[in-house]
Amino acid sequence: MNSNCRVINKVIPKFDRLNSPYGKANSIEGLAKEIDVLVDELKKSVDSFNKAVDNGELSNLTSPNSYRKPQKIEKAPFYAIPFSGDVTATFGGPLINSKSEVQNLERKIIPGLYAAVNAACGLFFRDYIGESQLAGASVFGTIAAREMVKRAKESK
Repeated sequence: MNSNCRVINKVIPKFDRLNSPYGKANSIEGLAKEIDVLVDELKKSVDSFNKAVDNGELSNLTSPNSYRKPQKIEKAPFYAIPFSGDVTATFGGPLINSKSEVQNLERKIIPGLYAAVNAACGLFFRDYIGESQLAGASVFGTIAAREMVKRAKESK
């Protein structure tokens, strides 16, 4: 991200307010050193992105870039913002029973393996129910915990 980015003035104050780390430097080389990545690799990534912007080939990048109005990364200061992916809901994953026990493809219980909420299949089959994760975590997490305690006591 560079200072041309339209959202930079909204993002950075949030990181500052939360005392969350991010990288900032006046050159790509300086940014690479700041965030402890190989200078040549970061420079190559930025050059590749800028070339794709120039040639209208953002969809060919790995991962494809879908910005509506992409801008080249060329104006200091440059920023590196931490990012992590997340899954809101799955429509797959291991099938569980009412005790949160994971079942194999023959619907037989896999002893000692439990799953809850988005790690499990069956809660969201055709659609995602908004804001339902905390309820699912509470219900199936509690069920799984009780079943694990019961299993541990029975194995003594």
